[in-house]
Amino acid sequence: MKKKILLIIVLFNAFFLYAEDTQIHKTTTNGMVYYHIKYILTPENTFLPNDPKIVAEMGLKRNAANYRDEILDEQSVNFKKYGQFEIFIPAKKFPCKGSHKSGYIILRMPQTLVDNKYSDDSKDPRRYDYVAEKQALYNKIKTMKELGQGSVAIIIELNPYVEVKSKKPLELELTQPNVFFRTAYGRYIDYVGQLYSPKPRINKELFKRIGNK
Repeated sequence: MKKKILLIIVLFNAFFLYAEDTQIHKTTTNGMVYYHIKYILTPENTFLPNDPKIVAEMGLKRNAANYRDEILDEQSVNFKKYGQFEIFIPAKKFPCKGSHKSGYIILRMPQTLVDNKYSDDSKDPRRYDYVAEKQALYNKIKTMKELGQGSVAIIIELNPYVEVKSKKPLELELTQPNVFFRTAYGRYIDYVGQLYSPKPRINKELFKRIGNK
């Protein structure tokens, strides 16, 4: 009996954004293409979500019905429970261009679901650590901004709101003013290129011992 082995081929290439000296890292996994960049946050190109200017211009508020209208900082429920937050980058300081009426790029950290009855993956106890990692990253960015010095290197995923304008040379354009911190399986990924390991598996014995169901 022959065993069928499914091979997942990940192709990795590096390019440069046409407008800046910023390297684009392209990965293709099972036909899906992803674009990542390493970006340096500084006090000059970073606005926190609770900045009065951002709150006023973006119409943000506390306890909003939709998280997109929420002030996603360390006081928000989504931050405390799922590690979700966002910061704002002036569009003119972001290397990938596009039409952005607000003048800002919203850089959002996706949430990590923890112990959700509708998601088996969320029951992995390591997800609590993943949430803590995201919270630590936000606090590092917040400290940099408040002190007005230093920098924080991050990895940004340009998908899904990105369009290829030209393949040679590669030119990308954002179709929406939204980009995301790179994540996989609930965890922030702080490097570019191919993922180091496949999807983590739940240790069911450990899970049983700590009393989760």
